[in-house]
Amino acid sequence: MKKKILILGSYGYIGSKLLITLNKKFKVYKLPNKKKTFSFIKKFLIKNKISIIINLVNNDNHRKEIIKFNEDLLKVIKNLDVKIIFVSTSLIYGLNNKPADEKTKLKPFNDYTYNKFIIEKLYENSEANFKIISLSNVYDDKLNKKGIFKNLINCVKKKNTYIRFNNLEIYRNFIHLNDVVNMMEKLLINYDKIDQKIFNFGGENLKLKKIIYLFNKKFSTKINVKINKKKIYDPSIKINSRLSSKILKYNKFTKLSSTLEKFKNSKIYE
Repeated sequence: MKKKILILGSYGYIGSKLLITLNKKFKVYKLPNKKKTFSFIKKFLIKNKISIIINLVNNDNHRKEIIKFNEDLLKVIKNLDVKIIFVSTSLIYGLNNKPADEKTKLKPFNDYTYNKFIIEKLYENSEANFKIISLSNVYDDKLNKKGIFKNLINCVKKKNTYIRFNNLEIYRNFIHLNDVVNMMEKLLINYDKIDQKIFNFGGENLKLKKIIYLFNKKFSTKINVKINKKKIYDPSIKINSRLSSKILKYNKFTKLSSTLEKFKNSKIYE
């Protein structure tokens, strides 16, 4: 019998992909597109015999609302046999001298990471059967998700005349959407066999300077870069995902260079 999975945040970038792809091995649900009270969610969980919730709900600018949402959600599942996966962010590790692993001390540094930090502590202090995913920056073959890669493609296509950065020497970790889906699938399949509570879902640690080099080389161009004069705290964040890869037996990560090559040869680029 297929496990029954409920995706909260199924209309978002990652949730919509999971909704389609996970259906091959699981029975995947999303909540109806209407006002959802927690009484309704509880009835939905019981009626459909949901075994695992993937919580992708995000509300970056409303801390009280998103924290209250998670508090209420944990209360709903408290007396139900429902497991839950909370998707957090690898940015929560902040600046560290070495690539951050699952035991690294958390160092939130802005509203977004503080929200995630508070919610992670809610789960850790609850009685829920939970797992937390520290997710890195996600991209896909279309390179049209809001962020650095889309901005660079716009520069390549001359839609933007330049791109701004705070510091080209910092690192960020990037993971392809397909790898996120594949790792999530393995986690769902083996959930009950795994004691580990926190997982880093990360791919490549790339210096911003290296990313620009890859774009310039692949598309035979020279992207105009401007450095912000105003100093902004923008920590260099490297991620160590070896533990997650070992536990989930997943090592076939997509490289940015291969994605750029595929994009260059696609109709999208033309």
